[in-house]
Amino acid sequence: MWLYKALLCCALVDGFEVLDVGAPRSGTQTLANALKLLGYKALHSGMMREKRQPWCDYIYHKGNLEPALASLEGYDAAMDEPFHLVYREIMAAFPEAKFIYTIRDPESWFASYDKLMAEMIAADQTGKRTLLRGFRKMHLHVPDELRWAMNLDIWSSPCTSCNNWGCRFGQADSHDAKAECLANYEKHFQTLKQVIPKDRLLVFNMTDGWAPLCKFLQKPIPPLPFPHDDGVGEWYDEHFNDNGTSLVQSAAARRPARRSAHADAERSELAEL
Repeated sequence: MWLYKALLCCALVDGFEVLDVGAPRSGTQTLANALKLLGYKALHSGMMREKRQPWCDYIYHKGNLEPALASLEGYDAAMDEPFHLVYREIMAAFPEAKFIYTIRDPESWFASYDKLMAEMIAADQTGKRTLLRGFRKMHLHVPDELRWAMNLDIWSSPCTSCNNWGCRFGQADSHDAKAECLANYEKHFQTLKQVIPKDRLLVFNMTDGWAPLCKFLQKPIPPLPFPHDDGVGEWYDEHFNDNGTSLVQSAAARRPARRSAHADAERSELAEL
């Protein structure tokens, strides 16, 4: 039944061509930009997170496949979480689609992901503290609804940070979960190689540049350097320390300052959320 519905839905989503089945943080931003330079309309779910939800609902909450496939309308390529997991559905819905697995050394992948998520989680806490400070300065009560929203553990969702592989990126116990995380990283690669026909799968090393990618997609090599992009990671490196404190805040903290009762109250209230 799901196959029939997928075929019906894909008639409305014409022309989807390329799915990146590499894990997030394995070069998805680079591949997205490379595909755009080749003329594709690439959907990177890390940059358009609202596009993730129908796929997350389908995979983890027994949602319908139709709205998930409909989210691809207007795009002919997609990558990042959870697109790397839905190659079976894309194969069925788009028989001519091709698949690209971006290679990254597992240890490098783990370290990169762990660092980014530690910065993002810490920055999230910094944002909450800033919001509480604003309410306090205006002598406003923090609404119960806002307290509830601020207490949501968005980082533990199975549709975030490869949590479904047992990874615990950015958490205190991330290295305790490393063995399981990397085992599933490798299992994902071995499984998709068995499922996706060889002539529809490119195992792509970014260091090889344009040649294998363009040959696989039957596109001319553009007269441009092959891109290497990590906009999200670079932004966090530029704006935040490893503990999630913004560089502006760090500079301010180095100035002589008095410990205030407001600061103590702020830390106490955040801890209670």
